[in-house]
Amino acid sequence: MRTRLIGFPVLVLCLAALLLCGLARADVLFVQPPTGAGTTVTSAYWDPDGSNYDEFIWDAFELPVAGTINEIRWRGGYAGGARNIVSFEVAIYASIPAGTQPDLGFLYPGPLAHFTVDGNAGETPAGTFGGTAMYDYHYTLARPFLAAANTRYWLQIIAWQSSWPTWGLSTATGGNGSHFARVPAAVGDYRYVFGTGDVAFTLVGTTSSCSAPTITLNPAAIVGCANATTAVFSAAATGTGPFSYRWRLNGNAVFDGPNGGGHGGGATISGATTATLTISNASYWADVGTYDCVISNACGPSTTSGATLTVTFGGPTVTSSPTAASSCAGDTFTLLTGAGNGPLSYQWKKDGVALSDGPTANGSIVSGVTAPMLSVVNAQPADQGSYVCVVRNPCSAVTSAAAMVTVNTCTPCPADFNQDGGIDGADVEAFFLVWEAGDAAADVNIDGGVDGGDVATFFIAWEAGGC
Repeated sequence: MRTRLIGFPVLVLCLAALLLCGLARADVLFVQPPTGAGTTVTSAYWDPDGSNYDEFIWDAFELPVAGTINEIRWRGGYAGGARNIVSFEVAIYASIPAGTQPDLGFLYPGPLAHFTVDGNAGETPAGTFGGTAMYDYHYTLARPFLAAANTRYWLQIIAWQSSWPTWGLSTATGGNGSHFARVPAAVGDYRYVFGTGDVAFTLVGTTSSCSAPTITLNPAAIVGCANATTAVFSAAATGTGPFSYRWRLNGNAVFDGPNGGGHGGGATISGATTATLTISNASYWADVGTYDCVISNACGPSTTSGATLTVTFGGPTVTSSPTAASSCAGDTFTLLTGAGNGPLSYQWKKDGVALSDGPTANGSIVSGVTAPMLSVVNAQPADQGSYVCVVRNPCSAVTSAAAMVTVNTCTPCPADFNQDGGIDGADVEAFFLVWEAGDAAADVNIDGGVDGGDVATFFIAWEAGGC
């Protein structure tokens, strides 16, 4: 059974540390076996008044499947000190979002579980390794701890000693080769460092048969005005509860409190660990970005899709207004406005009435009424009038200067009869071909008939070289 659970390399180490690893069975959720070298990493307080030379460590673990931790076992020894442990502290911490160190509780929740172990936690000789006497310890948790799958946690084990702190955890294999520690500082009381080596411990419990939450509601994008917007993001999931929630901005956890929970900008954040995140008086620089929510249960985390918060400072500005235009009936005219300080929305109006995209009753076709450029295809006299564009952002609105549009009933110039852009003999030839055929196109004087009056009108324009 042990070879199936922990594999041959670990089994060899366990033979050198039978009490710690030899109990491995189906309920061993995680194990970092001792190296057998006899080296320790100090993790002890001086009881009762403490000392600036206190040192203690955290080491990380992740479970491949969710499990309930009921018991913790560890190995340690005394670096030349007396056997004088008064009690132990055992705690499980969350990880900071980056996963590189424990969530110590300055801005984060701190320990997820914390226990005081009276006495010396069943201190039992394990043997002498590398000249150092080692001991095995165990503690059955007063409250079982549910550990999610594929989620990083940090275990802390600290011995309380009645004299100078000398006890430490045995070094181990099986981890990432490092731990996190608080150690004495040359200046000040202490400092935090990353130490080399893993420490020996075993987690015992039962696996859970459930799945990570299924996201049923993703947050929606929000746009607003600086210091005037309350942004509310919501998320939901189904699955095996209870659920925990952690909102993030651009992948970094956000926290409740004034001034953006500590990140600045002046906003007040609430609900950072609930299904609904509220950002009151959102700022245009500190609070903008992509928000998502990590929803977790005992079986693992699931993350919603991201939703952007866009916050504008001040109203929009019109950088260029549309200019007057003149069009012949049946032609197309366009109007253009420029604006800044987005996000922006647009609404074109004619004679004070908002326009709509699509065909009009007079036969023209309007498009772009909510865009910077307005187009009117097959313009008709009824499209003539005063046009403006109303530009909005989340803060306010501004209206462009008016542009007058004239739509004329135009007729082709009879002198340029063939419409090639020049007035020459080709126009005379083209006119007479049509006129002799009696075609209505030769009715250049627009009197309803094709006769000598049209010839006279044509030659008057042709000889004048224009219309």
